[in-house]
Amino acid sequence: MFTNFLNLPYMRLTATLLSTFLICTWSVSISAQQTHAKSVNHNKSSNHWIENNEDHASNAIQFSADVLSDAVELFWEVQAEDAVAGYELQRSIDGKNFQKIAWLTAIGESGIGSTYLHLDEDSPSSDQLQYRIKAVRNDGQYLYSSIQNIDLQLSRPSIVLSENVQPSVIALDDEGLDTDEDIELIDTAGKTLMRINPNTADLRMDMSDLKQGVYYIKMVLADGEDRVARVVKQQQ
Repeated sequence: MFTNFLNLPYMRLTATLLSTFLICTWSVSISAQQTHAKSVNHNKSSNHWIENNEDHASNAIQFSADVLSDAVELFWEVQAEDAVAGYELQRSIDGKNFQKIAWLTAIGESGIGSTYLHLDEDSPSSDQLQYRIKAVRNDGQYLYSSIQNIDLQLSRPSIVLSENVQPSVIALDDEGLDTDEDIELIDTAGKTLMRINPNTADLRMDMSDLKQGVYYIKMVLADGEDRVARVVKQQQ
């Protein structure tokens, strides 16, 4: 009993040292696993740049398209351009097959974003156009922006008539209107029945109260030329 009593502190010290060693070993193991997990996540995030991640693409490239009088304006903003070589602008007339229309070399520096502007002044065979940006890195990886849809027909000035009038929409192509001259609705006797100002945001003529028959829309284009469109009011 005396011997066991003398050895008791030694046994406690041994147990304490052993426990400390096991805790330290376990902590080192956990730390090593966490560092490895961060490394794996980092490598995985770099693969997100590949083109098949649409969510990342919409965040990486803020892309918009707008129609001007003689061109389509393509504007995009990039928050960071790490290792980006440049941007390939693509256009499609069917929403499936995209063709390269321009290439812009990246101008930003690592960790710094940039903004870009390009005017597409071509005259494609379709009024329905789709645009996208293909960002290409130095290592060959690439990323597509979101697709912007453009309807050239809707973007042109037009006069909308009632549903029972043929044609119900008079498109003005790219000429535009003389904003100082009213648009007139005239009957076959030459009497002006209605006037609207070209500055009106919504160019509509309500012919629903008129009797059926032939009428004329008279307008003055921006180049000073008169234009007369024949329309037919049908029976309701």
